[in-house]
Amino acid sequence: MAADDLAQTLQEARAALRARLEPSLERTLREALRDLDPLLRHEALTERLRRLARAAHVEASVSTASRIPAGAVLKSMVRKLTGWYVSAVVQQVNAFAFETSATLEAVALRLEALERRLEGLEPLAAPLRRPIRLPWPDQLAAALLAAADGLAPGARVLLADAAADPDTAIALTEHGLDVLGVTLDLDGADALAARGLEIRVVGLGELLEQLAPRSLAAAILRGPELEFASPATKRALLRAARRAVAGLLLVVWFEPAHLAADEALAAEGDLRPGPLSSGAWLRLLDEEGFDVVVEPLPGGVTVTRARAR
Repeated sequence: MAADDLAQTLQEARAALRARLEPSLERTLREALRDLDPLLRHEALTERLRRLARAAHVEASVSTASRIPAGAVLKSMVRKLTGWYVSAVVQQVNAFAFETSATLEAVALRLEALERRLEGLEPLAAPLRRPIRLPWPDQLAAALLAAADGLAPGARVLLADAAADPDTAIALTEHGLDVLGVTLDLDGADALAARGLEIRVVGLGELLEQLAPRSLAAAILRGPELEFASPATKRALLRAARRAVAGLLLVVWFEPAHLAADEALAAEGDLRPGPLSSGAWLRLLDEEGFDVVVEPLPGGVTVTRARAR
């Protein structure tokens, strides 16, 4: 259970008990629950490390006092007989506890430094949770078929944004390719599945990470998850595709000015990291180790054949 959920559960338990219990018992429970509060705050790690440091030392010499007659003498004799062994064990335990505590302290310092660095970074845009329609031109299917012409029949091909452009998905399938479509459009996914296409309703990046290395003969990266992503996310998608693809990678993008002419897409660009120019895309692909062949299409679309160097 997460700390926030546990805190909420404890708060609800307090409210329920307050209505039923006597004030004295309620106070006792409140004091007991207060002892748990340090473990629920953001500073829980610091508090636990303090407790660990206090508990890290084991004392070998304990009191031999006893209320039983002759008990103290017997305890003293036992301690003298076993003291050499107990002291050795305690010494080892203390050494282990000290090293463990010191290691955790070092890890806590590193985490604190990492948190300070992350606070200065610009947060990534939230992942898309709804489909965004891009105006794919009619010539795109033919261009993608021509680019994939060298693939063997039955080759496994990933098609991003499949539901938004069903003609391309069907054309690739009829070309003899084993198409794996990915989309966030539930209705479009159902329509393609009814026509026999294998389709996944999941984020593009998530699917690429799930695929086995070099399990795809080719991949077609395109769509709003690619366009409206930060440069860092675009890099991550290219790297994930490079790991999963054994051969050809097709990257399809729109020129920013073309998308900005559409009011709805311009609004998406205002809320999210916007599309890149062709020059920026080519530089990004070069930095990620791809050799490319570029084919501009009508409608502000560019199809790029990329192969890892």
